[in-house]
Amino acid sequence: MGNADPAPDRYIMDPGQQIALFKEMERTGEQLLGIYHSHPASPALPSGADLQLAFHPEAVYVIVSLAGPTPDVRGFMLAENGFEEVDLRIC
Repeated sequence: MGNADPAPDRYIMDPGQQIALFKEMERTGEQLLGIYHSHPASPALPSGADLQLAFHPEAVYVIVSLAGPTPDVRGFMLAENGFEEVDLRIC
């Protein structure tokens, strides 16, 4: 999907493309399982912006940190007070 945010260090899905994709998923019986993005220079922990832009409580939010010598991949789901880490091995 295209990036609707002009800032080079942020990504927001293009709303029109997102709506079209969700309509197609509904038509074909598919469902959203997860959303992923990277943190090039910070840990694989949700930021305030990540929480502010999280609208899908059914999805696992996967964050890949590229800040260390090897990628760190962690998953989170929306909970009552923010994000709660989940074990990606069982998702």
